[in-house]
Amino acid sequence: MSAQLSLALRDLPAPFQRDSETSRQAAEEIRPRAQSYRAACLGFVYGRGRAGATNEEVGKALGMKIQTVCPRMKELREAGELVDSQMRRETESGRAAVVWIHREFWV
Repeated sequence: MSAQLSLALRDLPAPFQRDSETSRQAAEEIRPRAQSYRAACLGFVYGRGRAGATNEEVGKALGMKIQTVCPRMKELREAGELVDSQMRRETESGRAAVVWIHREFWV
């Protein structure tokens, strides 16, 4: 098995805040790149195996802003590709963050 995007994830509309026109515009602007961002996030988490990764770790490793990573990780969670490992790791700010793992490694 590999961490390939399912057909359902390939052309999802990007999420946005319904009460914000700027959020809606940003979602439309990101849509052409969102698929490759989702694939990169999924591939990175898959590659970490049972160790998983936090959103912050994904962003740092891939050189992506957290504002780009978080929505992609949410999409992957909602699609059932990522699972909360029940582990937490400290972020740079000292807060506990969810460690996500690929569904294949969930036992």
